[in-house]
Amino acid sequence: LIFGWGELTIRLPGAIFGILIILAIYFFTLRLFNNQKIAILASFFTAITPFEIFFSRKSFENVAGIFFMLVGFTLLLTYLQNKSKTMWLYGGVFILAIASYTYFSHAIIIPLMLILFFLIYRESLVNKSGIRAGLFWLVLILPLIFLVLTNSDVRYRSQKVFITKDVNLGERMQNTKTFDPILDYLLEKKAVFDFSFNRFLAQFDPIYVFGNGLDFTNQGYLGVGPLMIVQLPFVILGILYLIGVKEKSREKKFILVWVALGMLPSGLTFEPTSPHRSIMVFTMFIIICAAGLTLFFSKYANWYLKIFVSLAIFVNFIYFIHMYAINFPHEKFQHLHYPFEQVSKFMWSEYDNFDQIVFDPLYGQSAPIIGTAAHYYVGYFGNYPPSKMQKEYRLGEKEREVLFDKF
Repeated sequence: LIFGWGELTIRLPGAIFGILIILAIYFFTLRLFNNQKIAILASFFTAITPFEIFFSRKSFENVAGIFFMLVGFTLLLTYLQNKSKTMWLYGGVFILAIASYTYFSHAIIIPLMLILFFLIYRESLVNKSGIRAGLFWLVLILPLIFLVLTNSDVRYRSQKVFITKDVNLGERMQNTKTFDPILDYLLEKKAVFDFSFNRFLAQFDPIYVFGNGLDFTNQGYLGVGPLMIVQLPFVILGILYLIGVKEKSREKKFILVWVALGMLPSGLTFEPTSPHRSIMVFTMFIIICAAGLTLFFSKYANWYLKIFVSLAIFVNFIYFIHMYAINFPHEKFQHLHYPFEQVSKFMWSEYDNFDQIVFDPLYGQSAPIIGTAAHYYVGYFGNYPPSKMQKEYRLGEKEREVLFDKF
């Protein structure tokens, strides 16, 4: 309505929230630790850390969700420091309700986080104001709850990405078959639990988080993780800092809840790793990294070490930019949906000449994959009304097959 039908309209939200999240991190960290140095460093790392740049430029909707999460919990933490102003409390639950609508997994994770936040700070929140704010939040997310419980598309989406769709788990479940149906059921559930727990723990693998998790290159370990390798020692120092701080027991519980719940969507899906589902956890790792670097600078580092660390961060950032701008487009171009625009425009140029047009998105140089979201490109570059696509959209019988109009 405002900017018209153009690529800028699609790219702008990611750019806006990618910038605003730098400010949101600052105020959230400041309220969490009451330490301006940690808050400034957290903002700095947010501006240069690979996953923040990568996913905001790809306009992932969960970047907006993380922004609203940070703002919402910042307002709640502000209320805890000044309980006379309930507007912070109501503003916080209102923003967190908005965040729940932004991304599929946030519809489950954010409500759970808010409930646990109220339990952690129950001494300050379980009162008349807290109960009223909780009811206000419940009213705001009732449509979302209704959608999750009743919409068949939501259930289909959950089933398609759930960990039971993993091929390796399927083979393991087949190997548990006996002649006793009760024993079969118990062994099957145990196999799912064991596999899920191991998958969840694998999301914290340092090689994945700091080494090659963004899959920019075919060169194995010489890749780029969601966080830079130079941040690893400071994340460890940050964890030690949190363990050593005695007066922040509730904040530490909140951070633990944030990390544990935030990693569930990635840990419970059929993909071995899915960093786009773990952005909220990597965001917290940035804050922990900032705490670790603050501890390092204040207690252990002289000027020589400070200069060395600064240079190491700079070199690591330049390496990330090189991998992102040079290696990634050439070695992993299938992840960029490289030919989809050209194919879509060609399809529309031939629209009147055929009764049916087939777009086969199986391609890729390193390993053929079925490219996702091909139908969105076709719809966009044909100025196809979204409301019309929503009515005509249907799933085919083949893997990832989508049908609409004559496509």
